[in-house]
Amino acid sequence: MPAEQQPPARLVRFAPFKSRAEPPFWLDHSSRKLNELRLDESGSELAGHFGAGGSSEIEMRYDASSGGQSNERVRAGGTVHSLNTVESFKRLDKNRFLNDAALSSILDCCRPSAGEEESDPNEALVRTACVTHCDLKLNRTVYWFAYPALSPRRGRAVAYSALGRAQSRLGDVWDGGRCRRLAGAFHSFRIEQESSGSGVVWCPPYFILLTDDDGGVTRCMSLSKSNYGSLSDEERTTAMFGFVDPNSSTAGEESNELQPVGWTLRNLVAYLSLGLGLGGSDRRFLSYRSSTALRRIELDNEELGGEESHGFEDLGRDDGGIGRSLLLSITIPLAVDYQWPATTDQASSSATTHEYKCVGWELNQNNKPGPRSVDLRPLVSPAHLSRQANDLNLRLMKWRALPSLDVGMLSRLKVLLLGAGTLGCNAARTLLGWGVRNMTFVDGGRVSYSNPVRQSLFTVDDCREGGKFKATAAAEALSSIAGPDVRAEGVVLMIPMPGHPYGDAEAKGVAADIKRLHSLVDEHDVVFLLTDTRESRWLPTVACLATDTPLINSALGLDGWLVMRHGPSSTLLEKHREDTGDDNGDGGGTKQHPERLGCYFCGDVVAPDNSTRDRTLDQQCTVTRPGLAPIAAGMAAELMVAMFHHPLGQRAAASGGRSSSSTFRPAVNDAESALGLLPHQIRGTVVSYTMMTPTVPAFGQCTACSSRVVDEYRRRGAGFVGDVCRDRDGGYLERVSGLDEFRRAAGEAMDGCLDWDDDDEEED
Repeated sequence: MPAEQQPPARLVRFAPFKSRAEPPFWLDHSSRKLNELRLDESGSELAGHFGAGGSSEIEMRYDASSGGQSNERVRAGGTVHSLNTVESFKRLDKNRFLNDAALSSILDCCRPSAGEEESDPNEALVRTACVTHCDLKLNRTVYWFAYPALSPRRGRAVAYSALGRAQSRLGDVWDGGRCRRLAGAFHSFRIEQESSGSGVVWCPPYFILLTDDDGGVTRCMSLSKSNYGSLSDEERTTAMFGFVDPNSSTAGEESNELQPVGWTLRNLVAYLSLGLGLGGSDRRFLSYRSSTALRRIELDNEELGGEESHGFEDLGRDDGGIGRSLLLSITIPLAVDYQWPATTDQASSSATTHEYKCVGWELNQNNKPGPRSVDLRPLVSPAHLSRQANDLNLRLMKWRALPSLDVGMLSRLKVLLLGAGTLGCNAARTLLGWGVRNMTFVDGGRVSYSNPVRQSLFTVDDCREGGKFKATAAAEALSSIAGPDVRAEGVVLMIPMPGHPYGDAEAKGVAADIKRLHSLVDEHDVVFLLTDTRESRWLPTVACLATDTPLINSALGLDGWLVMRHGPSSTLLEKHREDTGDDNGDGGGTKQHPERLGCYFCGDVVAPDNSTRDRTLDQQCTVTRPGLAPIAAGMAAELMVAMFHHPLGQRAAASGGRSSSSTFRPAVNDAESALGLLPHQIRGTVVSYTMMTPTVPAFGQCTACSSRVVDEYRRRGAGFVGDVCRDRDGGYLERVSGLDEFRRAAGEAMDGCLDWDDDDEEED
């Protein structure tokens, strides 16, 4: 046998740590990866903790102080690195990762540089590290924990002393009185550590145990070079080095075999060799174990008053459960025994001819070095899985493409969809994709057999027995698609319309519908106007302006489509100028007459009327090419999301478009949205497959958004709407808005342009 090898029976066997990470830890880790870490692989702070005399289990938490644990447990700080791909997990150089995780802190603790303050061995020598990969689609995490420990080179393993007894059970060699004094001394030591620290002080994993000439325990003191250096020569000779042993295995006890001891002893031995210069000497160690959990120390407890109140002398035969502790006699390896031959690359790039190495990768379920995995799907409710899967695309956007995307804001938005037809169904599905979770449908129609092929929230079953109401059927379908996390409601309501008069018997019901619609508009954060007739868009337009609720409008033609956002009211713009001090400046307009973006009706020179009167079926129905509705609905949803990510929101000026008026300037300064340009209108056609983004200013005499109409609606409410609806020729609304005066003035101006003097005609 080579001279440098030792008999295997005399080697110290170390019981490796066994990680215990409960489901909440992995759920928390997955959530952090998705929402906070994203592409960051640099590592997050991790905390493990263990007790004295267990099964070598170390429990993992992000928050070390959670769960009511504090100074009765030993802390093992570290980092967890979440790698972005399973390939990078497989390619990871595990040895380099382990050295990078703890080698520098261990060596700095053992051999601090000149002038540097000595680091605490209790923190530097007990470390943990973890590397993971989270499959966020499959809710599965692959992980591998490690507990770095400095390792001697091959043939120089830590061994028991050749002289004396290698290992003894404390209860067999010490009487009850000495064991009780040891328990009292260690408890007093923990109190000193707790009272001298700030905040949570974990149970120190290492300590120096001093004894008298008779072997009696005198006191425990913290492990450090300064404390050891302050001891007399005699105290150094008799001192023992204690460590809180997480292992309580009694394997081999009956056959008098040497029991495995805790993993924390590894770095303690290395510290004594490299830090205290004790390499080559035989030293005594105390493997501190307890059959019961350590007592928790409260800072405000009377026991901080002195050792005499600890009560250990009065415990009778109770030794605090430490009779299972072990006394060890170990030969400490030399400092050079920890130096491994340098690799070729290191030897060529540095004058150093040796290196240090860490070991400590955890064994897997097959008791071999390798990673483990955890499937989180059985651990969470179907509702949680559904919500996480629904938002996964959005959360991944924040990793790289759109870091400023506010997913939380979108999930809190309350969206009102006026119309549950082709546009309404497609818009709702797109909003689901954007993480919108609160939607209300308003529609008075029923599902017919012609609907399901074009309206994606309905099926043939919804058409039977006269058909379900579209609003309620759409809400139910939305909930079934996205799960219980979606709060969808259906409101059956017919929107009162200009040019659609009603009798006295219907007046009460129509007034109730007007008030109900107004309340719905006021209660929501944004309104989508997706109805299929022009006049049905009038009342929602007025109500949104009266309540300052943003409105997104979408309409279809045979082969073209329109998406637009209505501008805010003049009142809201004036309030913005007062708050910001922008009376005019670059904002355009004046404080008395601020320019603002136009609405759906601003291009009309007549009041809205009954568009279905005296029309054939193909003129009454929205006859459109099937591909337009998904395009228009998708653009409407995108416009809404871009608007809510603009710093000015609804008040934002139009960007990227050309005004129909050469003198028009936007009402407020332009600013870039996180999602790009924020146009006023988007008009597209599939005839030429083109789009344009015009900007149209508000028309002062508009029959929907002019101040005179909105003010009258605010003043009279349902009474005003009733007068508009019962008026058969639209004259009343034109008079209120001033449109009739505008046409009259325009006609007179035109007549003036066409007049000429007869004398100017040339004679034949």
